[in-house]
Amino acid sequence: MQIRSLDPSLARTAPTAGPRTQRSNAPAGVTPLSDLRAAPDAPVAGRRTLPGRGVASWTTGWQRQVAGAQQSLAYLDELGQGLTDFKTGLSRTLALGTDAPASLRQQRDAVASLWDQRRAATAGTLDSQGRWVADGQARRNVQIKGLDQASLQSPEREALTFSVPGLRQPLTLLLGGSRSSAEALRALAQTLAPAELQTQVGDDGTVWLSVAEEQWPALRDGLTVRGGGQRFPAGQPTRPRLETQPDILQARAWSLESTADQRATLQAVVRAQSWVQRQTERLRQRLAGWADELAAANAPDTPQALAQAEQTARQLGEAAGFGAWTTLLPALGTLRRERVDAVLAPRQ
Repeated sequence: MQIRSLDPSLARTAPTAGPRTQRSNAPAGVTPLSDLRAAPDAPVAGRRTLPGRGVASWTTGWQRQVAGAQQSLAYLDELGQGLTDFKTGLSRTLALGTDAPASLRQQRDAVASLWDQRRAATAGTLDSQGRWVADGQARRNVQIKGLDQASLQSPEREALTFSVPGLRQPLTLLLGGSRSSAEALRALAQTLAPAELQTQVGDDGTVWLSVAEEQWPALRDGLTVRGGGQRFPAGQPTRPRLETQPDILQARAWSLESTADQRATLQAVVRAQSWVQRQTERLRQRLAGWADELAAANAPDTPQALAQAEQTARQLGEAAGFGAWTTLLPALGTLRRERVDAVLAPRQ
């Protein structure tokens, strides 16, 4: 489902998840260039320029993106293998026309469990819709039931007061009057901006609130709304009914009870495999592009650095007295303290 942001200034950039790399001596979060270049060489759409050259290229933010992309690739590789194993068992069950064995249910539950670990396993770079988020701030879309375009545009005047976990002061939205739909939606976005809630509208007109996944549990359990009796009850704040946008992968809902259920589940698994394959290829291309850019950025510096080193060595060799020092220093290195003391000691 395509969702458009109401306020471009509030939108986060979400760039468009490979085999695991071997351990190296590099610091945590820093990926050796050799590991990066092991990814397949492919063109990258919308390629950006790396920050600076040489050591300056290894900025903290960029290192985090590289690490997040590799973590996502490793996670998608494991998820893809789990889907393949489950699909193989499911196809065999359908071919035999038998009830689903316990092993098949265990494979399904393993996929579901792996999906539950998505945020931790990918450092927050893979959101619930399968999008890769470079900054690791994956978000989730949430709908407040009763707060849609029709209610926002309704002419009845009402003040809605939102109490958001983490904010000391409530947020108040004034609705009603002659506001257009666009004006009411813009007012909602501006009202909720201090809570870092982004307002978005789906193609079907659904009003979604985008919340950081790490903040979602607190919002789910602590958000309250007080109205004036028109759209929401007056009096004491009440907890609204919240619904989240369904995840792209819902393995716990895959039924194996009947042959029809198994066929529907097989179709869902094929769709999930297709998504995993697409996202894996995108991230491999991204990593390959980064490696090529880093190599191109550093390549011109190498001959220049070598030439500078040779020139410095030549100048030192030609400097007055330097040749004598190169002969004297090795000889001094063989002298022992006892010999020096003996020479310097006063004669009796």
